[in-house]
This record gives sequence, structure tokens and C-alpha cells, in this order.
Amino acid sequence: MTTPRRVQSQQSSTPSGDSSAIKRTGMRPWWLRLRRWLRYAALALLTLVSLVLLYAFAGFALAWIPINTDFRPDPRGIEIAVIDNGVHTDIVLPLQNPQKNWWDLLSPDDFPTDVTGYRHVAFGWGNRQFYLETPTWADVRVSTVARASIGLGGSVLRADLLYDLPPPSPRVRRFRIRPDQYARLSQAIRDTMQLTEEGRPIPIPGAHYIDSDAFYEATGRYHLFNTCNVWTGRVLKDAGIRVGWWTPYPSGLFSHLPGKPDEEPGPIDAATNKNPE
Repeated sequence: MTTPRRVQSQQSSTPSGDSSAIKRTGMRPWWLRLRRWLRYAALALLTLVSLVLLYAFAGFALAWIPINTDFRPDPRGIEIAVIDNGVHTDIVLPLQNPQKNWWDLLSPDDFPTDVTGYRHVAFGWGNRQFYLETPTWADVRVSTVARASIGLGGSVLRADLLYDLPPPSPRVRRFRIRPDQYARLSQAIRDTMQLTEEGRPIPIPGAHYIDSDAFYEATGRYHLFNTCNVWTGRVLKDAGIRVGWWTPYPSGLFSHLPGKPDEEPGPIDAATNKNPE
């Protein structure tokens, strides 16, 4: 009668022995380890998606909070434009007028083309590597976008010469501002440039998209919270122009700007860029 008890004891001790061995070695079945890593991956993915959605929501929500709410276009002021290519925005200013002559700062030698006849200049700011290495959308690389998003690399300012202001459209806002506002806007753009001891901007040799543009070393660092459109909004805000509180997207930047396509900017005198007296 004792034999069956010993067999039973030996049979019942085997599972507990395996369990204690697992506890001692810390090993778990592969499916338990896989399930744990899948939980971690799902949590990481959920966190990433939540952050992206939060960023997108903040970008639209904060852009709708206006700054400089007392701003009104000046019907007899200096006409400027803000242009949008769908992702990036530029500010278009007259090259020369009584308030500012940009040729006092820029040099015709910075541009491959003959600058004769150009009357406007479009300024845009951005990450150095992204700006210089992606002249077209076909040149965009994930690594370049990732580096720019986290603030790696310096910044540049692009100056693009134009014969005329672009015509009004959903992606172009033209409006007029007072001379003092224009002076503050010009100063904010100038402050973006790195300058030599002689007060000259530093052109980047050989950096051109087209013959009528030039790139200059700039101040500031591009990242997710300080994008090219945030820069555009900030310099407009510094000039007293109504913009959103934070403008990472062109649509948010345009939401408070005057000069919609159905708003006529009025006649313009090409010599002075002002309404005729």
C-alpha cells in the first residue's frame, strides 16, 4: 500500500518543481514574453499617436487665438504679401521704398542673375539642412525631416527676388501696413540674419534654388515648436500685424490675415509702392 503513495507523491512534485525552477531562473514561456513586449509596443504607439494628435490640435487651436487684435490695414500704406506653398510661408516686401532699401543690406553679387528690374523680395526662414538639401518635394528624406524636427542643425534665411507681387489667391494675402509697422517688420527680418562685424549678412556660396534667390546664415533654431510658419507669424506679430498666438501651419497663419482674394488692395504706385495721392 505504500508504493502508490510514493508514486503519487513523485507525480505531484514534478509540476511544483518546474514552477520553482522557473521562479529561480526568471524564465517565462515565450508567449508570455511576447505578450509583454506587445503591450509595451502598443503603449508606445498609443503615446506617439496621442502626442501627434495633441500637437495637431494645439497647432489649430492656438492659431485661432488672435494677437494684435487692434490691427487694421492702412489703405494708403505700404503693400506687402504673405504667400503659402501649402507647407511653407514667405513674406514679400518691396525691394526699395522710402522706408527701406534692401540693397543696403543684400548684394546683387549674391544672386546669379542680373537683378535689374526686380522690385520685390520674398523672405523665408527654415532649417539649414532641410532648406538646402530639398529644393523639391522629391528630395525630401525622412532623416532630414527627423533631424529638423528635433532641432538639429542651424538655420538659414532665403531671399527670392520677384518682379511683382503675386496676384491675390487663396494662398496669397496682400495688404497694406503703416510705415512704422513696415519698419518694425523689416527690422525683425534683419535681426534674423547673422551679420559680420561690418553689419553685412553672410551669404552661403553656391546655395540657390533658382538664379534669382540667395541663402544667408540665420539666427534661431528650427524645431517642432519653432517652424518656418511660426517664424513668419512671429515677425508679423512683432510688426503689430494681427496673427494667431502660435502658427505652425499656413492655414492657421492665414486665418487672421487680411487681404483675402475678394478684398481689393487698391491701386499701387510702382515707384513708391503707395497709393497715388
